Amino acid sequence: YCYEELSTYSNVKVYMTRHTAECPYPESIGVKLGSRDDNHKRVEFAANLDADAYVALHLNSFTNESVKGATVFVPNKNYLPEVGKEGQDLGKSIFKELVGLGLEDRGIITRLSEDGSVYKDGSKADYYGVIKYAKEFEFPGIIVEHCFISSSSDVANHLSTEAQLKALGVADATGIAKYPAVSRDLSMVMKKDILVGEVE
Repeated sequence: YCYEELSTYSNVKVYMTRHTAECPYPESIGVKLGSRDDNHKRVEFAANLDADAYVALHLNSFTNESVKGATVFVPNKNYLPEVGKEGQDLGKSIFKELVGLGLEDRGIITRLSEDGSVYKDGSKADYYGVIKYAKEFEFPGIIVEHCFISSSSDVANHLSTEAQLKALGVADATGIAKYPAVSRDLSMVMKKDILVGEVE
């Protein structure tokens, strides 16, 4: 639904890393960095298209059913701070639309590497692969965790009908369209993922 909505904008070109549930780079799983290698290939695909941003669309899950709501993970400002700011602005724009649908506000979060990974300048890297790799390619990457499939409340209020799913997709697209970079012919790469638990 996000793809369809964004496709109605004449100044936005949307590319998908995949259109099915199949992994686009199955040969990368279990080798080198495992899922991180797969994520690197997806971001590299975006870079080869000269994308202006990479948006990963996910659903969250947790062992406690009472946990619900939306979270957006955005890049830090340690390395290429202008790219970090663009990612944070994009994340805020989408997040505002999602919270406007009634999703609980779980925040806009920057998560730093926990394994000592650093960027070229020696500053602490971002934790999530798609955010880190996008920054290394010099464009923002963000992760949108819409709500929790483990929450009966989120499922009932946001995931049970096509109308609800469409509302989420349109909210994503609206947030992207309100992002200032759209005025300079933004190219978005949408990662059509519904993942349970951690991204990596």
